[in-house]
Amino acid sequence: MDNTSDIANGFQALSVLLVFNSMLFTIKYPQFLSELNEEKPELRNALDDYKKRLRVTFYSSLLPVLILNFISAYLVSPTAWKFILNSTLSLFDFDFFKTAFVLVSCLLYIATGWSGWIGWNYLKLIRK
Repeated sequence: MDNTSDIANGFQALSVLLVFNSMLFTIKYPQFLSELNEEKPELRNALDDYKKRLRVTFYSSLLPVLILNFISAYLVSPTAWKFILNSTLSLFDFDFFKTAFVLVSCLLYIATGWSGWIGWNYLKLIRK
C-alpha cells in the first residue's frame, strides 16, 4: 500500500467525523465563550446554580467535542507522523496530498488543544 492510498483511506474514514466535529464546535463555541466570560455570582444559591449550569454544559456540550477532537487527532497521528519523519522538505516540489493531510492533522491538534484549554477553564470555574 503506497502513501497516496494511506491518505485516501484516512480521509475517507475521518471525513464525516471531521465535518460533524467542526460543525459541533462551531455551533457550541459562542456558548462556551459566553459562559467563561460570565461574571461569577456572589450569592450562595446563585453560585450553586452557576456551577450546575457550567457542569451541565461541560458534560453535555464540551466533553463530546473534546472526545471527538481527541479521537480524530489520535486516528490521523500515525500516518501524519510517518509522513513528517520520512519526507524531505522541498519548497517547490512537494506532494499536495501529503501536505494537505499533514495540515489537516495539525488543525486537528490545534482544535484538540483549544477545546482542552476551554475544558480546563470550565473545570477551574467549577472547582472555585
